[in-house]
Amino acid sequence: MFKINFRFLLSLFIVLFLVACKSNVKKVIYTDTSTSGEISIAADESCSLLVDAEANAFQSAYKDAKLNIRYTSEVDAFRLLLADSVRMIVVSRKLSEAEKKNIIATRITPDEVKVARDAVAFIVNKDNPLKQLTQKNVKEILSGKITNWNDLGGNGEIKVVFDNKNSSIVRYCRDSILKGGTLFEKSYAMNDNPAVIKFVESDKNAIGIIGAGWISDSDDPSTQEFFNSINVLSIMDAYEEKAFKPYQAYLATGEYPYYRDIVMISKEPHTGLATGFMNYTRSDIGQTIVLKLGLLPISMPVRLVSLTNELN
Repeated sequence: MFKINFRFLLSLFIVLFLVACKSNVKKVIYTDTSTSGEISIAADESCSLLVDAEANAFQSAYKDAKLNIRYTSEVDAFRLLLADSVRMIVVSRKLSEAEKKNIIATRITPDEVKVARDAVAFIVNKDNPLKQLTQKNVKEILSGKITNWNDLGGNGEIKVVFDNKNSSIVRYCRDSILKGGTLFEKSYAMNDNPAVIKFVESDKNAIGIIGAGWISDSDDPSTQEFFNSINVLSIMDAYEEKAFKPYQAYLATGEYPYYRDIVMISKEPHTGLATGFMNYTRSDIGQTIVLKLGLLPISMPVRLVSLTNELN
């Protein structure tokens, strides 16, 4: 009789079990590549001009690619990403450590890429005589310490107007300008940046806070229309010696103090359409689009030209 080798039988059983398990595991088949397929993206509404321009150019270059873009508040964009409702978001902050751990727990390493820098602009009605604010003025208006234009050389009660109570601009004002302080409780919240501009256009006491991209593209007819209806305030430097408007050149030199970076965040488990769109936006073509919109490109240099008048 043959002796039974129990160790051999046990090893054989384990091997057969593993083979059987492997045969039952379904291989995930992805239907998108970096230049084809269809995905859903959520974006902060204040970034919509940039996202629309980049998405249209990308889809024109790659006919088999389809980006379904949903514009919402920044808070909702992160909620959709963490709930796996979208593959990618476009916002103005990176993931928190808790959010990053949440995604990594699903065995996916999130990808975060800065694609542009946008100024935060302060706009007033054409009838408002004010032309500039100090950084101290800005803090006092946002916190509600100053509530009347009489304190600044104008007249009437100040109405602070934001795009959305959960937007990136509201978060920026609260966290970066007020350093975690509380915003004036009587501030107004609209639906989007164009609604803020319309409100300021119709109310001489309003001050609106918007992404400068909405008033920076000189080739866009709507930008010219906006300029005809509102004034863009200059902001004094920290020494209160010079004032600067939210223009691209002053973003490049760092002289305009209020800005936020626009970030693309994806959580795809493979090199797919989100990665392709992200890489396109960071490419020379994508950054040229950023430049045209009046925003500051992240991955390409901006040429600054100084003009002087000299007498012969």
